[in-house]
Amino acid sequence: TTIFPVLKTRDSSSIHWWTMLLNTACAFFFTGFGIGTNDYFIIVINGLGVVLGVIQSILRMVVPCKGSVESLPVSCSDEGTIEKKESDFKDANV
Repeated sequence: TTIFPVLKTRDSSSIHWWTMLLNTACAFFFTGFGIGTNDYFIIVINGLGVVLGVIQSILRMVVPCKGSVESLPVSCSDEGTIEKKESDFKDANV
């Protein structure tokens, strides 16, 4: 769901690297399971998840991470990964 906004804004800060990586790995393994059980429904659905995950990975590597996204309390670090802003923790009741 973040592919089109990333292409529109040319900012990949909305793609969370670890979530995308683990979702793609899960879809990859379930595609293998579908192949093993010869279940075309599982193969098609999870194969599509693998393809979309690879597209997101390529976008995350190619499109720069420009900074925070207004709707999300995150910011980009020097490595291009996403991390919480300090201001998000100031108002938290702990």
